[in-house]
Amino acid sequence: MFGGCGTSVFGVQIGGNSLECFLEQAGAVLQLFWWVPFVLVIFWIIIARALRGTHKDKKTSVPSPASSGISPMAALKARLVSGEITLEEFETIKQALLKVPE
Repeated sequence: MFGGCGTSVFGVQIGGNSLECFLEQAGAVLQLFWWVPFVLVIFWIIIARALRGTHKDKKTSVPSPASSGISPMAALKARLVSGEITLEEFETIKQALLKVPE
C-alpha cells in the first residue's frame, strides 16, 4: 500500500517484518491527519468570535429622552430636523404631547 514493507509479487507480501510494516503504515496515516486538531481549534475559535461579535452588537436598552435630560418636545424637534419624521407626523405627535399632562 505505502511501499517499503518488503516486496510484493502479484499482490502477495514477501519479506519484511509485519510489526515494522504496521508501524510504517500507521506513521503514514498519522502524517496525513496530524493537522486535524489544529483545524478543529481554528474552527472553534472562528465560531466563538462570531458568536461573541453578534452578542456585542445587540443593545440591551435604549436610553429614554427623560434620562438624558432632553425634553420630549426637544426630542421631537430633533427628529423632525434630522428627517426621521415628516411635518404631519410632527404635528400629530406634538398635539398628543400637549394633551398629556407632564
